[in-house]
Amino acid sequence: MALGVGMVRRGSPQVVRRGSPQVVRRGSPQVVRRGSPQAVRPGSPQAVRHGSPQAVRPGSPQAVRRCSPQAGHEGGRVWKRGRSGVCLGEPMGFRCMGYEPTEEAGVVFLFGMVAQELGYHIEAVRGKFPDCLAKRRVGVGQWEAVRIEFEFESRNFREHGHRVAECDLIVCWHHNWPQCPLEVMELKTIVAEISEGRLFDFRRPPPLPSPLRA
Repeated sequence: MALGVGMVRRGSPQVVRRGSPQVVRRGSPQVVRRGSPQAVRPGSPQAVRHGSPQAVRPGSPQAVRRCSPQAGHEGGRVWKRGRSGVCLGEPMGFRCMGYEPTEEAGVVFLFGMVAQELGYHIEAVRGKFPDCLAKRRVGVGQWEAVRIEFEFESRNFREHGHRVAECDLIVCWHHNWPQCPLEVMELKTIVAEISEGRLFDFRRPPPLPSPLRA
């Protein structure tokens, strides 16, 4: 009798006998359960590795940003960064800026918020070194020109290869360059002093000497 395509002759090597090693019993380790890692096909949505950013469902606890307020406090839990890619600084609540800056752009914005009360008059903000050209009050009716470079950290000035001779002031959020040859304004300290009322506001007229107040 001729065998058709796909027919296996009894007793041939292709026939697996009951109880032979080739027969996989139900519940044995060789049986892949539905949903197990071994059952995931390459390229399928289930093939995402556990703990990877793609495996985080929107709204799940894993989706909380690493720098979110819940994770920012000392001793608090730190979550894995989510899909949004937006990472905020520590909560600050200074005027319209709710969080501390995390990059140079935030430093520029924050300086613009306080420049007038610090006695600075901005002439130009540009995309080349130095970042800002300004005048600052040095006395009654006296102003001096100042060239300002914005950096998130003061030592970035050195890492970016800027020339000290072409700049007068570094405005940064965090000052971490003790040997800096230039004047440095650390906005972290400025914000704290303004919030506590310990910084003189140049927009207000200076107090009169006591003999003239009468």
